[in-house]
Amino acid sequence: MLGQEVKCLEELLNVVEQEKKVLIEGNHEGLIPLSERKADLSQRLADAQKKRLGLQKKLSSSPESPIGLADLEKHLEKPYHSAFRSTIRSMRTMAGRLKDLNEANGRFVQDALQTVEHLLGIITGAGETQGYGPRPGGPRKAHLPPRLVAKEV
Repeated sequence: MLGQEVKCLEELLNVVEQEKKVLIEGNHEGLIPLSERKADLSQRLADAQKKRLGLQKKLSSSPESPIGLADLEKHLEKPYHSAFRSTIRSMRTMAGRLKDLNEANGRFVQDALQTVEHLLGIITGAGETQGYGPRPGGPRKAHLPPRLVAKEV
């Protein structure tokens, strides 16, 4: 059962790393299939986790509070304990890496959107008032410089 989760995590890591490359290269057309793949894998991972949680509830003495993932080891035969612990460590490592990469990609996209918004404001003059006379809101605030979007993610 954990094998399905591990496989989904590995595939998700691969997709998020591809997403990072696409963002850096600026090949935005490549984001659509990657986003669809990421959504599909996320759903498969959620389904696998739901099945595992169902098993954990069955093995628990109290269905309201299922046993933890590490507690499943007690229900395995001794020869499988080491492999089980290794799998759990691997899953935690992959989940942490996946979270970090996904957040970095999200920050990259947000920075790019802020840069575009800033440039559009400069081009259209949005938010600017006349250059003379009193201003109802006080003195004009200086524009913030655009963020660098070509930075390493």
